[in-house]
Parts: sequence; C-alpha cells; structure tokens
Amino acid sequence: NAPAVAMATQAVAPMAAPMPAPAGVPATTAPLPLARLTYNDPCQVFGSIYIEKSARYADLVVYKEKDRAWANVAVFLEDNALFADRIGRWHITDNRGLADFTVYYTNRANLADMRIFITDLEAEAGCVQ
Repeated sequence: NAPAVAMATQAVAPMAAPMPAPAGVPATTAPLPLARLTYNDPCQVFGSIYIEKSARYADLVVYKEKDRAWANVAVFLEDNALFADRIGRWHITDNRGLADFTVYYTNRANLADMRIFITDLEAEAGCVQ
C-alpha cells in the first residue's frame, strides 16, 4: 500500500508549453473558439447536410423562404449524396458524422445566417443573390 501512496503524492509534471506560431502568423493569434461557425458566402454550402435539433450545435441557422426572390440560395434536395456536389444541391443525411454541414431550421428570418428556397426543379438550384 505504501508504493500506491508514494505514487499518489508525487508531483505531476506541468503541461507542455504551447507550440510556437508558424512563420508568418502572429503569436497573438488565439485559436478559434468551439462555437457555431459562420460562413460569409451561403453559396458555398452544399453536399451532405445534417439537420440539428439545436442551433447551438449547428454550423448554420437557416430560414426557409416561401418565395425564391428573398432567398440567398435555391436548394434542390438530392436523394443521393453523390449528386449533391454543386451549389444549391443538398442531401439530407441522418448521420452527423457523414455531413459536410449541420444546419438548424429557424422560424425567425432575423436570426438566420442564410435564407433558402426549396425548389422541385434541379435546374433552378443555385445562388439567387
């Protein structure tokens, strides 16, 4: 029992110092916080999408517009993830780990990062801006 007590009372080594910043990057640059991402260009959001139940865990908060004129992106929902490879083409996935982006649908347009219009025509999918 004495060796276990001796091990428990030994000083713990301090954590290693942070790695120095790479050349050309200021040393004062702080790492990004673990918070919701924001994207400046809604047209870059395509691929596999996972629908979150909480805005806290989503990459983007999205508002569904009833009219295409007010949307940032016209979205066509693809059945196959392989076809969701261009602007405005989304494949909704049930597996968060396979998603390119996670979104939360809000019913308040003023809280949204982007506005989408769901279209039935593949040819209409794309940026509306």
